[in-house]
Amino acid sequence: MTMTTLKLTDVLRSYEQYLTVHQPEKAISMLRQLRTALDRFTLPGWGFPPFVSGRPTNAEQTAAQQFKQTVALEQLKHALEAQKVGFALLQASADSQTVYKSILKKFLDWADHQNWCVDQDKEDGGIKKIRRGHGTVTAKRLTTRKKLEPYYLTFREMPPPLQQELENFYRFWTEPVWANRVPTAIRPRTAKDYQDWLRALFGWLYRYQGKSPEQLSLSVLVPVVALKDVQDKEGATKAMKCAGKQVKALGSKFIQWLEAPSPQGREIQSPDTKIKVWVTLLALVKYQYNAQTDALLQGDSYKDILLVESLCSEMRDLQAEVDAHESISDEAQWWLNWEQVLDVTEALRQECVSFYSYPDPTRPSVIKRSSRPATAIAGSFQLYILFAMLTYIPPRRIDELQKLKVGRRENPSFDPQHPYLYQEDGMWLIDMPALAYKTGGAHGHQTLKLPNLIFKDGRSFYGDLKEWLDTWRQVYQPQHNFVFSTKHGAPLRGGRASGLVVTAMHRLTGKVVRPHKFRDICATYFLDHEYSDAIINALAEMMAHDPKTLKKSYDKRKGWQINRPIEQAAATVLAQVLKGKAS
Repeated sequence: MTMTTLKLTDVLRSYEQYLTVHQPEKAISMLRQLRTALDRFTLPGWGFPPFVSGRPTNAEQTAAQQFKQTVALEQLKHALEAQKVGFALLQASADSQTVYKSILKKFLDWADHQNWCVDQDKEDGGIKKIRRGHGTVTAKRLTTRKKLEPYYLTFREMPPPLQQELENFYRFWTEPVWANRVPTAIRPRTAKDYQDWLRALFGWLYRYQGKSPEQLSLSVLVPVVALKDVQDKEGATKAMKCAGKQVKALGSKFIQWLEAPSPQGREIQSPDTKIKVWVTLLALVKYQYNAQTDALLQGDSYKDILLVESLCSEMRDLQAEVDAHESISDEAQWWLNWEQVLDVTEALRQECVSFYSYPDPTRPSVIKRSSRPATAIAGSFQLYILFAMLTYIPPRRIDELQKLKVGRRENPSFDPQHPYLYQEDGMWLIDMPALAYKTGGAHGHQTLKLPNLIFKDGRSFYGDLKEWLDTWRQVYQPQHNFVFSTKHGAPLRGGRASGLVVTAMHRLTGKVVRPHKFRDICATYFLDHEYSDAIINALAEMMAHDPKTLKKSYDKRKGWQINRPIEQAAATVLAQVLKGKAS
């Protein structure tokens, strides 16, 4: 679909898919509020007749939907002006104007970041980012699997009871305190992954197994058998075994469908996907049987729930397949060496300029200068600082940087689920609480020091970092204390930070390098260059892993590279022996 054919309804459909994936617990309410912001207050500014009463009739809702199909994408750049007209026509209260203007701005901010609402006549003050003719990143495919239509059950398709069940499941796993909860709380990102896989199962049941949304519930996936305070213990055990068979049969059938070729299935090629299905079902079992287990007396083991051990057995059987599996992604499309990654960071640093110098087209010997807009300079600085934090120290996970805040532990608003950037004794440090990163339970609280690199042009990293925080970040007028921000002042959410990295990497190298791959590239580089055990151990610690896991998960060396040290040593011994015989 081209820029000129996109309509408001197309953008709304994409926005719904985005919210369903990235903010599942809030998607329904956010879409409902946006519908009000558009239908009631914005469309009248474009000529649509205002609703007669407070609650629109079915006919009015249909008419609004048809009108939105006529609103071209380019008109969104004028949506706030249209909404202002709508507020005046309807004599909206000041509170309503504040609320629904904010809701519309949030939607427009998202749409703007999809590169749909770009003003084609607007120039970056003559600045031309470094482009090397690699085309668009969306055109690259890393696997041979075909791109298929989404099948997940959307929140709009769910009846309210099912929405509430999924919300309760999410809160059970993420709330710091939950009465009588047996397992410990997990990261919201992990809980959202579980929730997404549950929506995948529900979507499969609805679209391919003939179940209606009204027939779906968590108990359809994992039936609950009463185990406590029952007279017939033997009958309860039999019922538990029957429920276990039902869950394993459903999971196995779903996985078989995932593996089947399209259009009948999804053609999955990685055993990791199969394990994720069982891990999700295991999380659901623990939720469903939280009130039935005596695990509080047994140390969070759920040993009295037979289904738990049964699912764990499925995962153990798959682990060998996972360990032996080769990556399905085309390595040639994303692999670089670490020095090349550092070159990209340096290229981005050089884009952080206030003026663009270029030869006069009519007099090539004359160099002209053109100033850049503040927003363009801010964008360059943000991108460079993000890359610097990924590459000037061993790369951390991108979500840690996306939720990085400015501040100190002593601040009353300190949130242990976020890392914090602060300055002390002339050094810039990152305070990384255990709850702020994936492996914090094993590695605990960390303090990371950012190096103050001095560059040949006289700049320094600390100087650039301070300039970003004190000057260019303020251009976005952020309403938060996150280090990184959207240009409209909101925190980066979902996959925004990752998208910035992927787009910049492809622009400069032609490779589709996701931020997590930086960890593979960095670990492989240091292992291949035969650094000492002390350095490798320190590398693992800074990447929040133990050395064994680092080598198992991130070492991408080929067999000949791994064997090179012993081959060189053997060749040296052989040469010495032959030299002795020759003499």
